[in-house]
Amino acid sequence: MQTKSIMVETAIPLAEVAAMLNTALNGHKAIVEPLTVSNNPLDQFDAQPAVALLASHKGAMGAWGVRVYLMDHDERREVHLEALGDGGFSRAFHGIKNTFSMSRSFAKAEALAAVIANSDATAVVR
Repeated sequence: MQTKSIMVETAIPLAEVAAMLNTALNGHKAIVEPLTVSNNPLDQFDAQPAVALLASHKGAMGAWGVRVYLMDHDERREVHLEALGDGGFSRAFHGIKNTFSMSRSFAKAEALAAVIANSDATAVVR
């Protein structure tokens, strides 16, 4: 699986960021599932997200998927949006309906980043 990331740094409190993302994902008719970041006990020494989820949607014209990681750093929050896409062989073998489109996934990640950036003049999008 291929990935393409966007990171948004914001001063908006974590609960408000989560509420904005929840509203936006409901508008995109996304299925939201919790993610287990890692089962490796050595990863506990790395910064762990406060929230980790997979937002996805399957439709007749294909599917999209975005992993969302919310990190809380005192006065700033980081929102990592990771668009998911299957390669051409996988899409040909499994069909468009059963695989993630990178272009559709990245478009959803950009839309989610815009929701946050438009609510915070100090937001930085990378």
